[in-house]
Amino acid sequence: MAYKISRPLDFTKFIDAVDDKEANIIINLREIILTHFDWLEGAAYKVPYYYGHRRVCFIWPASIPGGPKTGVILGFCYGCLLDDPRKILIKIDCKQVHWLKFYDVNEIDPDVVIEYLCHAQAVDETFRKM
Repeated sequence: MAYKISRPLDFTKFIDAVDDKEANIIINLREIILTHFDWLEGAAYKVPYYYGHRRVCFIWPASIPGGPKTGVILGFCYGCLLDDPRKILIKIDCKQVHWLKFYDVNEIDPDVVIEYLCHAQAVDETFRKM
């Protein structure tokens, strides 16, 4: 990985700052990311970001200012470059960042999340320095 993390994430402190419903969603998404991808985890804007050659994705709950008004988003930093075969990426008022939004942990289909994260990884590989 080429990206250098300037701020590590204190995940325990972060998860303590959100409500239980959001925490369950965040923990589930984080587990999917850390289990299937060799990305670095860091903090930006007080939320977890995941880095490959550049920023790949982030998890932003409504409890943290600057994010969604409700739910938890799994944001893709270069979402505008992602394939969206299921037509489920949200891109309201954002040209570059697109996201998936979850209101309950039961809405998370790991296979779908992994599919979109794989698309994000493929985009990230295009940023590899030769």
